[in-house]
Formats: sequence, structure tokens, C-alpha cells
Amino acid sequence: VRTEDTGLRDEYVTPMFEVTWGPALAAFSTAMESANGTVGALLAIATDEELEAAAMNAAETIEVCLAGFRYAICIAGLCGNNVARDAYMLALSRFSQLGTGTLLEPRHVRCIQTILVLARADGELLGSSWEHVFRALSEINRFHQLFQLLARNDKAIAMAAERRRARLQERRNRIEEKRRAAKDNADDASMTSPDDSAADLSYYDDSDYSENSDQSFREDMDTKEIDEANARIVYEAVSESLIEAIYERSSSLSTSAVMEFVVQLCRVSRMEISGNWHGDEDLTQVQYRKHHSLLGDAEGFHHHQTNIYNLQKLVEVTHYNMDTRPRLVFADIWMHVSDHLTTTALHKNPAVAMYAVDSFRQLCIQYLQREELGSFEFQRRFLAPLETVMARSEEHTTKELLLKCVERLILMFGNPADEQGRGGMLRSGWRPVL
Repeated sequence: VRTEDTGLRDEYVTPMFEVTWGPALAAFSTAMESANGTVGALLAIATDEELEAAAMNAAETIEVCLAGFRYAICIAGLCGNNVARDAYMLALSRFSQLGTGTLLEPRHVRCIQTILVLARADGELLGSSWEHVFRALSEINRFHQLFQLLARNDKAIAMAAERRRARLQERRNRIEEKRRAAKDNADDASMTSPDDSAADLSYYDDSDYSENSDQSFREDMDTKEIDEANARIVYEAVSESLIEAIYERSSSLSTSAVMEFVVQLCRVSRMEISGNWHGDEDLTQVQYRKHHSLLGDAEGFHHHQTNIYNLQKLVEVTHYNMDTRPRLVFADIWMHVSDHLTTTALHKNPAVAMYAVDSFRQLCIQYLQREELGSFEFQRRFLAPLETVMARSEEHTTKELLLKCVERLILMFGNPADEQGRGGMLRSGWRPVL
């Protein structure tokens, strides 16, 4: 189906796939659910050799099922069976257990990796199933942030413990010097009595180096061990390079594929900002952030902060595709991106709105470096959202930042051409600017 020289044609493969994809999905799902259950049932009665064989069999079963998921998704995309493709992607997303608050097992991690590999290698075939990929990426980003906060917190705890040990050793040294001085001078023995020394040590043990000083911290961490363990697991299993490759390769997708990519990215970003995922799984885990002391106390990261991860990635994707796509194709992409950025710039959260306005500024600077073509007036269409935001926004800070962005554009591209050739580039864009 994928290539012309395979000897297979759609009229042969599509009917067979229509008949088999449902039972195959049921078989893969059943095998995935029971893969580790067999090992757990044998723990009390099986020998070590039998347990090892069962574990190997479970691992092989999981790999075969994941290969079946991937091939089925690719075939469904090639045959145009959107129902089957979305069903397999939904099942794979649920098997990843992202956002459920359960401890991730190796099979769950392999599901996450399979989703990302599919997005990187076969993104052309995913269509509307990109929604599941972007949801997973949002949760993976949360785990990466949590891991980084944990790493900084562990370092701070280690440094604090080292300082406590140093203070303890210093105090013990002073007490030892007092005892030696008392032995040398019998007249001053009462000043360094054993009771006073013991009291001195007791005071220190109760205040500076008590084993119970970190008890409340450990008890607070016990309720969040699952998420912190998941953060470490995901951070080790999913690299940043793999995530970045998914967004960077959007520039190599076909026109129809990149349009679906952008539409789903805007959709997930919109749900992410509003906090409404229209489902049982809340992948933003707002309630988790409200109760997690690390995320709640971290500088610059508060539970009231709106999640804009996919919005940031949307801006990056627009950068990647701006210079690689024909202007007419990019105009269609910009229609979806600008609508989402305009809505975000009108958000009630000033920080989110200002980020959207600043994103407009970055994209406008990059776009205005391209020469205007004849009577197409792409600049006017590109800068039109600035006029909409200025007319509809009720936040003074947002309007002030927008005016500064417009001033910057005029200074860079509205003046006569300079030595770098950046001036005089503003043509049809003068209308929305004025």
C-alpha cells in the first residue's frame, strides 16, 4: 500500500482491513492488559526461572502488540479509514496511562515511546489523531518540569544537610576543647561540667540536627511519590530531542497534513489554556499542581499559571513553516494560527495575553523580512489580527505592549531602507498598522 512496487492496491487492502481492524484491536488490547498480570499471578507459586520466562514472554507480547498498533494506524491512514485510525490512537493513548495518576510500568512507557515515534516517522498519516499526540506531549512536558524542580530541590536538601553536619562537627569540636581545658585547669572544672556539655549537645540535637527536622517534608512527599517517580521515569525514557523533532518535521509534511497538524495543535492549545479537555482525563493536572508543594512554591511556576506549552510550540511551528511553504499555503496556515493567537491575546489572564502579543511581534518581524508580492497584499492579511486585538482588548497592559510592538515594526520596516536592507519593507501592512 505504501509504495507502488509492492504489488498491493487499495481496492485489495482496504476491504480486508475493514474486516480485520476491529477484531485485531480487541486482540491487541486484551494482550496488552494481561501481559503483566500473568507475571503477578505467578509470584507466589513460580520459581525464578519461570518468572523470568513469563517476564520475557510478557515483554515480547507487548512489543508485538505495539507493532500491531503502529502498522494498523499506518494502514488506516493510507486507506483513509479515519475511524480505525482514531480508534487505535485512542487505545494507544489510554494504554500510556498519562494523566491518570497511576505509577507508570515499562509497558506504559513503551506506549508513550510508540506514540512519539509514530508522530515523528509517520506524521503524514495521523490526521485528526494529532490531538492524542499533543495531549501526550503536554503531559510529558509537565513531567519534565517536575523532574527539573525535583533535581533542584534534591540539590538544595543535600546542601542543607551538609551545612547541618558541618555545624554539628564545629559544635562538637568546641565542646571537646572545653573539656580539655577543664582537665588542664581544675579551678575551672565547674564551668565545663558534663551536665552543661550534655545540655549543649542536647540543645543542638533538638534544634539544628534533629532526625525529625525533615519529617514533615518526607510525609508531604509521600503523597506525591507516584507523580515524582513518573517524572523520573518519563524524563529518562523520553528525550527532548525526540520531542523537538516532532515539531521541526512539520515543515516536511504535505499541505493537507500540515493543515491538520496546525488545526489540532491550535485545538489542544485552546483546551490547554482554558483548562477544559472535554474528557475524563485532565492532562494538565491542575488539581495536582494545587497540592504539590514543589510546583506550588517553585519560583516562576505557580498552580494559577495557565499552561501555554502548546501555544509556545505553535509559535515555533509557525516559524518553521513560514519560509518553507508557498505564500498561499502559509496564508491558510496563518488563518488558523492568527485566530488562535487573537483569541489568546484577549484572554483574561494578562500574562497569557501579553505572551500572545509578543508572539505576534516575533512572527511579524520574521514575515516582514520577505518581499511583498505584487497585488496579493499578504502583509495586510498577516497584520490584520493586530487591529482586531487593539479594538477588542480591555486590558491596558495588552494594548500598551501592542503599541510598542507596532512602533518596533515601523522603526524596523517602515523607514527608508538602511544598510542591512530591512527598511522600506512595509507595504500593504501600513493599513492595519495605521
